[in-house]
Amino acid sequence: LKDESNHRNRESLLVRLRNLARFFLLSILLGGCGSDYFKSPLQLAENVAHHANMEKQVFRAGDFVLTSFLRVSKARDDLLTVYIEGDGNAWLDQNRVSPDPTPLNPYTLRLATRHPPGNALYIARPCQYLTEAELSVCHPKYWITHRYASNVVQAIGRVIDRVKETIGARKISLVGYSGGGVIAALLAGKRQDVSTLITISSNLDHKLWTRRDKLTPLDGSMNPVEYVLDIQRIPQIHFAGARDDVVAPEIVRSFVSHMTDTRNTRVVVLENFDHDCCWVKNWPALLEQYK
Repeated sequence: LKDESNHRNRESLLVRLRNLARFFLLSILLGGCGSDYFKSPLQLAENVAHHANMEKQVFRAGDFVLTSFLRVSKARDDLLTVYIEGDGNAWLDQNRVSPDPTPLNPYTLRLATRHPPGNALYIARPCQYLTEAELSVCHPKYWITHRYASNVVQAIGRVIDRVKETIGARKISLVGYSGGGVIAALLAGKRQDVSTLITISSNLDHKLWTRRDKLTPLDGSMNPVEYVLDIQRIPQIHFAGARDDVVAPEIVRSFVSHMTDTRNTRVVVLENFDHDCCWVKNWPALLEQYK
């Protein structure tokens, strides 16, 4: 428990410091007065999406209310690229579960806004970006032990199905950041319409991850390693940061090591990257380089 507390303390402090540094740097670069600092996480996400011409949509899917932002291609496009949010603000400190898992910085949404022209859908995780009333009936287990539960995966899959039907897409490409990569991998193993799977800094073997870093086991969650034979048929890229002290590259390598056929799979470890630096800045170039 002491080791887990230290890990959470370090992770929470690093995330807060990085968010503050990015905020002040962005304010300086844009010559702004830093008004984003006073926005709620939802207002900040809506602002980021608005500037990228992404429209907010809220879905009731299974047990959850899920927030999404969608950009529809002006040209006919049969592919829908889906960005799935990470675990968000799950812990306040080493002893206290956060009352609201909404990301303080909409990191995955920022990745989605930098996606090349085409259909792009961002989906938040259960219990994120909700009203106070909606959040009050969302059980905290869904951002702690059950964050990758079967009903979570099913709910996100339903949103994808609705949007896909609405815009007339036939295929999807799944992109998941951090814990969102776990959801993406689990979805990929259950669907027949996935053209590619891309993960970023993702704990794809969460049993090894929690054991290695002495974290609470995610006993209510599915683990992609157990479905790896269903996933290995799909072309996929797994990005990791060599300096990542939240999800080490060995977690991704463990996931791939369970495959019997790795011809469709690439693991890309980038030397100067960590858990959140510098994916957004380099995202278009990375997609172009490793497509």
